[in-house]
Amino acid sequence: MKKNFLTIILLLIISGFSKSALSFDDSFTKNRIYCMNYTVAYKRVENAMKSEAKTADLRGTGLINTCALRRIQRKLRYTNHDFFNVAAEYKINYGSDGNIGEIRLYYHEKRSESQDKLNIYEKEIKKICANASNYDSDLKKAIAVHDYICIHYEFDRRYYDKEYEVRKIAVCDSVNMAVQKKGVCEGYAEMFCDCMTRLGIENTVAFNSDHVWNVIKICGQWYNIDLTWDDKTPDCYARVFHEHMIKSDKGLSKKHKPWYCDVRCRDKTYDFAPWKDAYSPLVINGNDIYMIIWHTNNVMRYNINSDRIKNIYSADRDCHCGLGLYKGKLYFNTKDKIYSMELKKPYKKSKIFSYTKEDIISLTIDGSSLSCATGSYNLRAEKQIEIDLKKKRAASPDSRPIYG
Repeated sequence: MKKNFLTIILLLIISGFSKSALSFDDSFTKNRIYCMNYTVAYKRVENAMKSEAKTADLRGTGLINTCALRRIQRKLRYTNHDFFNVAAEYKINYGSDGNIGEIRLYYHEKRSESQDKLNIYEKEIKKICANASNYDSDLKKAIAVHDYICIHYEFDRRYYDKEYEVRKIAVCDSVNMAVQKKGVCEGYAEMFCDCMTRLGIENTVAFNSDHVWNVIKICGQWYNIDLTWDDKTPDCYARVFHEHMIKSDKGLSKKHKPWYCDVRCRDKTYDFAPWKDAYSPLVINGNDIYMIIWHTNNVMRYNINSDRIKNIYSADRDCHCGLGLYKGKLYFNTKDKIYSMELKKPYKKSKIFSYTKEDIISLTIDGSSLSCATGSYNLRAEKQIEIDLKKKRAASPDSRPIYG
């Protein structure tokens, strides 16, 4: 009796395991077929966009649903600047089997008629990548590209205008963004994506129903990086935040959720990096990163290797500072002055320029050119002061030599 009971139990276990194995095998097969169909559909849509075809034939990819199709179309647009002319909207035509038969694509303009814009874009991307290539790690290169784009571009506020006629002319791609110097999240993501690809840094995008941002791979780990949210409005030239730079999925703002991405960002190494509170450009000098911290206006030095941070100077709290580096010296501003500072103790500072007509509210250096915005920090502020550090002369707002 006992042997019969044990035999029955054993048969039930084997039967359950067999059903489970069959169920697993069936699920695996379905997923494999889905992936194969997804890949086929992805390639067909990509080829249609490349040739600027009016339709993409998706017959035979029966497992491709509207959600997957939306992911395909978005990822192609967000990761390839060649598709800058492809409109976000498309029309689906279903086949007799009830599955998607084809989609109709729309284009804002023809690539063949946009060569001047593409030339401007290409020149800009080459400049950004050439600057970033000077750094010796993917992390530093990503920071350099992040800061350059946030400094020199602004979010296109027309996207939120009440009038549709105004909203529809907002820049939603990287090519026109390079021309107009403004754009929405798609433009920021495309431009950053293109730079990362050219610099040899593996990358993809993440997106939800109304936003897109970048995901990059550094030292074998994936991280989120959202340039749009780090380029706050109203725009101030040379102001750049770093709250959403090099973050894990858990380190991202809850406002990003839910989202779609084909990778997961699990590493939390940089979630609480010192730069998360910096509002100045990050100045990279070897393994040291210099920054100015929001609210305190402390000039900090952070060493990547030792993970140590040190306060090297405390600026006035009622001014809005920027930061730059030229020939081994740091440059920063107060409300009415620009200073240079030695990078070694006692961190001696020297005044090089003064301006009293308006508040100086930011600073950045590109090559030997030091630039500042002036006016009100709470309003949009463009570049007003430009100083050639090599010639030691200000080009604007009035031409005069600098001190020292």
